Amino acid sequence: MFARQKSVRVALYDTCDWLFSSQEYLDWISRRNIAEHHGLLWIQGKPGAGKSTLMKQAFLKTRDIHTGTIATTAAFFFNARGSEQLGKSALGLFRALLHQALQQDRHALSLFIPEYLRRSSIERAGDWHREDLQNMLYQTFACNGSRPAFLFIDALDECDDSEIQELVDFLRDLTTTAFECGARLHVCFTSRHYSKISIERCLEVVVEDHNKMDILRYIRAEAIHMNIISHVQQKLLDKSQGIFLWVVLVIAMIKRHARGKSLKWIQKQIDELPAELEQLFLTLFDNISYEDARRLCALVQWILFAAEWPSPLSEFHCAQAFAAPSRYVSLRAWENSDEWLLPSERESMIVITSRGLVEVVRTKDSRYRENYILDYGFPVCQFIHETVRQFFLYGIGCKLLEPAPDGSVVIQGHRSIAWACVNYLQTEEMRKLLNVASESSQSRSEQMPNIEKDTLNLLHYIVGNLFEHIKAAEFDESETESLLYQLELNEVILRRCWRLVTQPRRATVVVAGELYAGNGRSSSDG
Repeated sequence: MFARQKSVRVALYDTCDWLFSSQEYLDWISRRNIAEHHGLLWIQGKPGAGKSTLMKQAFLKTRDIHTGTIATTAAFFFNARGSEQLGKSALGLFRALLHQALQQDRHALSLFIPEYLRRSSIERAGDWHREDLQNMLYQTFACNGSRPAFLFIDALDECDDSEIQELVDFLRDLTTTAFECGARLHVCFTSRHYSKISIERCLEVVVEDHNKMDILRYIRAEAIHMNIISHVQQKLLDKSQGIFLWVVLVIAMIKRHARGKSLKWIQKQIDELPAELEQLFLTLFDNISYEDARRLCALVQWILFAAEWPSPLSEFHCAQAFAAPSRYVSLRAWENSDEWLLPSERESMIVITSRGLVEVVRTKDSRYRENYILDYGFPVCQFIHETVRQFFLYGIGCKLLEPAPDGSVVIQGHRSIAWACVNYLQTEEMRKLLNVASESSQSRSEQMPNIEKDTLNLLHYIVGNLFEHIKAAEFDESETESLLYQLELNEVILRRCWRLVTQPRRATVVVAGELYAGNGRSSSDG
């Protein structure tokens, strides 16, 4: 639930300070005129204006100030790009805020534990419904004797549409209840300019009305490395209209294409660029080659529709190679080709293919712990911003993704991933592995094909997710049967394959035992 908060970059030095000196923020933090706003601050702005960076800076500053005091500080960053439902739901928000509060507030913990024990004795302890959590939040933050608290909620508009107004109403009522009972509760949330949000008695800050100096500082920092940028800084600032992301992308374009070009040429290019983010995204792919378009399609489909988020770089590298039509009959043939890249080369490939709209970051998610490189974490791919996801999924960028005949980007995305997985399983090495998993007489580790661990990451993904992609792809029954018959494949054999490459000794016993008993599935297959 905290992946999005961790992935937001820390603000450039000396930026975001305008917020802390704005009248609205000062009124909020000092509780001046509290009867008019009840401690609720709404920071809104255009997509890409820098709201998440601003919110992270505000949270970190407030947490540092109140470390060692009785005040509670908590934050939650909604994440529509993630695969985890809790990261984009009101339920996830309530659980995250309560979790952080209970770590800091012993009195709140003393109220929570009896309820937890009571519930765990009659039902599953983890089954806390939204109303239960809301009641606990009222007890924690909005009762006589509640500790002072500062809550920061980013990208509220990335919550499920059906929950947004109800969530805003809850926050309004929570702060009003706290005000009426004398509790010192401060709630700050961000969103885009959103017509579906209606709220009264609330302080409001519009980011693009204040962030010009921050954008200018960023431009000047980039000009240190490329002097010609300093000559177009005012043009960039004026055309950005307060959209930080627009400036970041345009400066990246200048760095790629402006070497050896005149100042007039650069000025002309900036003049011709669209000011709207979506149109700018599309411009990035002008004159894209067939091969680059194929790679882009595979990359974006994987990030949009892969079951795990964020997407491991090694899985995507393999999936891209075997996207239909696959050119490789074996993993060795791929590894010997000019498309196989060293780990150090893959990040550049991602950035070049996506024209900078996808980034590689490092996670310390426990799912990837065994693959950490020292303390750097595990490389994963993600869109640089929520507007990029919407561009490809709902906007004009979807035409770059070869939609299905019925126009569905989603269905075609799942079909493409399913076929990439199938093509991978049809390689010589995977065929041999499938045979080892299917026949007890060949279930010995010495008969295993020699496969690089890095290449096996995709098999791990396939074991858990292939059949879900086949289902989501809406193949008709005959297509599905033909596909699985061609592979002679079922879920049991896939799981045996994974056991064979991760636990060869144990797998030999389990597979032989299953076959001897004539069992189609054992309990260890899950």
